[in-house]
Amino acid sequence: MAGAIDRDVARARMAFQRVSESSTKVDSGKYQSALQQLPAMLQTHGFGQTMAFHMAKGNSEGGKHLDQTWRDLLEGVVAGSQDLVGRPQDRGDVKKVADWLTKRDSREHRILLTEALAYAGWLKRWAEALIQNGGTKSTANAKDGPGRGAGAAEPEASAPVRDTGVGGAPVSHEVQEPMEEGESDGAEAPA
Repeated sequence: MAGAIDRDVARARMAFQRVSESSTKVDSGKYQSALQQLPAMLQTHGFGQTMAFHMAKGNSEGGKHLDQTWRDLLEGVVAGSQDLVGRPQDRGDVKKVADWLTKRDSREHRILLTEALAYAGWLKRWAEALIQNGGTKSTANAKDGPGRGAGAAEPEASAPVRDTGVGGAPVSHEVQEPMEEGESDGAEAPA
């Protein structure tokens, strides 16, 4: 149990460091958006296809944030699973990383995906915590609120969200006291 906790703490530390550094190198809003989508992409497409997508789009015009995303993901995944699946020789070279990925068997891909999902969750959460409104959060001017320096725009008001059940009927989240024996809730019993 302690080993699993230690691995998760190591993932959290590494993800914090990567997001802190990377959000200053690229468009932090686009980077945060890419990290937000990462867990769902991994779940839907797997580790290899998600990496291939980010590698391909990272080389395109305006794709620097995607390039940084795959590099950050790979660093965390390799750190967390290198004892089980090895590591690419040159993690900065797209072709060498792609070659390394294609030589993994299905067991190793499952290990990589499991580690990628755990690490991507941390990347996503740290991006939410450290990046705000398309820019890196600032703790300056703390009197203005966390991450809201002087001149920051007020958050937009949003419409209230209604929970609905089957058929669009509203769902109540109130806790009801248990009824005493013989008590009725006023609803008619089905005939």
